[in-house]
Amino acid sequence: QDVLHISVRAALREFPTDAMRAITSELSQMISKKVWTPVIVRQLTQDQRRSIIRSSMFITEKKDPTGVFLKLKARLVAGCDQQDKTLYNDISAATAATSTVFMVAAIAAREKRLITVVDITCAYLNAKMSNQVVVHMKLDKRLTTMLVDLDGSYSRYINKDGGCIVRLDRALYGCVESAALWADHIKGSLMSGGFIQNPHDICCYNKMYDNVQITVIIHVDDLLITCT
Repeated sequence: QDVLHISVRAALREFPTDAMRAITSELSQMISKKVWTPVIVRQLTQDQRRSIIRSSMFITEKKDPTGVFLKLKARLVAGCDQQDKTLYNDISAATAATSTVFMVAAIAAREKRLITVVDITCAYLNAKMSNQVVVHMKLDKRLTTMLVDLDGSYSRYINKDGGCIVRLDRALYGCVESAALWADHIKGSLMSGGFIQNPHDICCYNKMYDNVQITVIIHVDDLLITCT
């Protein structure tokens, strides 16, 4: 179970070791998944500098159902409130209808199918940013310092205020088009694997394998999969 988000400063004060581990893990993931490319500010145009968005690191305290502390989880989020939504064609992303979930569950029960639920970790980061709009984001001094500790090459991108600017290459959580980009990515992945989109619910996919039907339902980054 999750409790309310706490600030980086509060997390480092209350859980110094766990908080540092969680933040470092999140930043390491940004590097390994090539979520962004650092840029030199003076090489950006005036319009690009004006459109730079902020970033925020949220720390979530995870507890078990009895309220016992388990761990801290950090997530870096882009400041979508600073993005101009009129620059994008379509940023909507559908989710499966409740009636679809019930129907698939009923079919699975009748046919005695196996059922599994899959939570795709950091799903959005699997999707590449579109070429519609180039998004530049600022990382503050604290996060930049941690980045330099992880990868010394970032030291040449530090600004006068101690922070740095990056160009987003992957659909970071918080960006206005990230949900739509992820939806297109998972759709493409399933269809390339032989799944067919259900005409009555575009978040439901079916595939026949040796005369056996496999069904997948998508709800953001959670998958419900049934098959005999």
